[in-house]
Amino acid sequence: MSSAHRAEALQAAVSSRHVIGMAQGIAMERYGIDQQQSFELLRRLSSTTNVKLRDVAAQIVETRVVPHERASESVDD
Repeated sequence: MSSAHRAEALQAAVSSRHVIGMAQGIAMERYGIDQQQSFELLRRLSSTTNVKLRDVAAQIVETRVVPHERASESVDD
């Protein structure tokens, strides 16, 4: 049983990482920022909206839109 739970957790982690990476790519293309800056943008969005990072990323991937309220702010290097 525990190996099945570990396999599920690993699959969820890989899926979350993939979605976060896609959202980073969208932000990078949209705003001309690098990988580190795009992750910081996602992290800030997650923090300020009190939404899990993977859920913020999933929303961006689904809509292809970075939420307006944070996107217009500059991202620190």
